Amino acid sequence: MAWVTVDQDSNTVISATAEMIAILGLDPVGQPLDAIWQPLQEDIPSSASTSLVSTAASQKILETCQHVNNEATTTIIICTDMTELNHMYLASRQKYSQVAITRLTMYGTIDAVFQSDEQNTTLSVGQPMMRYIHTDDLQQFCAGLKQATKYNSIASFSVRFIDDENMEFTVMSIEDGKVLCLMKPTEKQQQQQQIIELASCSSNSVLRSSVSQIQHKFWHALEHGMTFIARNLANSLITLIQAVWCLWHDGYKHKSTWAGLFSTSSEYLVKRAVSCTKERPEIDALCHLVSYVGISKSTSRSWFDATLDSTSAWLIKKALADHSQHCDGLI
Repeated sequence: MAWVTVDQDSNTVISATAEMIAILGLDPVGQPLDAIWQPLQEDIPSSASTSLVSTAASQKILETCQHVNNEATTTIIICTDMTELNHMYLASRQKYSQVAITRLTMYGTIDAVFQSDEQNTTLSVGQPMMRYIHTDDLQQFCAGLKQATKYNSIASFSVRFIDDENMEFTVMSIEDGKVLCLMKPTEKQQQQQQIIELASCSSNSVLRSSVSQIQHKFWHALEHGMTFIARNLANSLITLIQAVWCLWHDGYKHKSTWAGLFSTSSEYLVKRAVSCTKERPEIDALCHLVSYVGISKSTSRSWFDATLDSTSAWLIKKALADHSQHCDGLI
């Protein structure tokens, strides 16, 4: 474990563990604490007993926790290297800081909105989304919404806002005829706009259920003032939809990659196992033997297939119910 012992009167390090020396890249004994690290100006919210510091020599981010030593004149400071986690946090914050999320009614009115202060255009609940779209791109916007709702799919397109800011939309139909919109600024508008129609996602109930549950929890957290939870759920929602979009987009261009989307789905695995079971030669042999007692092979085969299908459907439904209950418990 990495820690240093500090004299309270002089604020000087009087001892350090080997792990601490390895993290700092030097032996801090005899040096004042202020010369070893400095508190971060923008500290990540944490408990009162911990703080983030930046080391002077190795340029690392450490989380420090002070403990009272047995000797009243000294303090022990335990340190954890948070450099990589801090990089991930900053990258995630920068990646999603300009992404806005809106929920539109079936009439195109903004039903709920989530956006950061860094965005130029302020979206308001109760206003039609078309109000913020440049008049020359209204047809493109309407075509994208139509594909998302009519074909129950995800569509991606770029349009300009009324202030000429180029925005990339990723839209997905959700329950009750509503549409979920992810918007982020783009450097330039595509020369040739084209809506990419994707295969229907209604066949994968696990995927649709996951998106539906996350967006429900996201809006619930946002409406009840749970900002920290809402931001994390927003990141999860964006990551999920964009990951699915990439897989579907690749599948649209390369049919062989379609398996990549469904190979991660437990629903697909169950259905694939059932399909392989039906093709087993032992099943045909069993149905053939049953035919000797007066039950035709086709009848026994149909009954067996129907039983397997019903069992797999029950397993999938049960798994979805348990997953939903688990998500409810998190909130």
